[in-house]
Amino acid sequence: MSYTTATSSSEQRFIEKGVVAKPIGSIGWGLFAETTFAPGEPVFQLELQDESRLSVRLWADAFHKYNDRSVTIIPDFSLCVEPEHPFWYVNHHCEPNSGFVNWGWVEEGKIPFVAHRPIQPGEQIHCDYSLITVPHDGSAQGAPWVMNCLCGDAHCRGELVGFHALPLPLQLAGMLPEEMPRGRIPANVLSYEPALVEILKAYPKQYRSYLDALRQIRDISVFFHRKFDTPGARISA
Repeated sequence: MSYTTATSSSEQRFIEKGVVAKPIGSIGWGLFAETTFAPGEPVFQLELQDESRLSVRLWADAFHKYNDRSVTIIPDFSLCVEPEHPFWYVNHHCEPNSGFVNWGWVEEGKIPFVAHRPIQPGEQIHCDYSLITVPHDGSAQGAPWVMNCLCGDAHCRGELVGFHALPLPLQLAGMLPEEMPRGRIPANVLSYEPALVEILKAYPKQYRSYLDALRQIRDISVFFHRKFDTPGARISA
């Protein structure tokens, strides 16, 4: 069953209202807002139950087709989207306007992808890939992830690296932004950085919400290991 609506060579529409994918030249395609999104408002959601547009796969099976089209929020597993899902078209930007919230907290089996600042109709919806990338996401063999950035922003970082390899000021800005919403880095990604977790302890409310999200996603990881009948965690979180 297809979850898209009217589709042409110049655009891709979805069951999610308020967004449309369009070609943007040599970069490929991008996702654009057709309505206003307020900070914290979901743009779309990633469902943890398999459907035709998204699947949960063992981390090592999420490469090739799903390179840069998957996210490792759940330890040992990747959420992989198809071209019929809006997330497929979300490009990186070094000054992003959207991403995850509440450390990737799962709400009724779904993970919201939200606006981080006001988004107006016609704006491209983008996120910072570095904030959602664990240290070993570069290959099925566990290599570090790197990518050339094409965002063109005045503050473009040029070469993108995983969250673990960002300079400390950028890590802190992503972990504890001055403006709402909070918890922009999935708990699984932050858990690889014990020094940053120690810093987070100085903010009790945020630290507690991080721990709650980490426990939740690790419980979900156990569920999927049982579902996939795997012997145990492949990647230590």
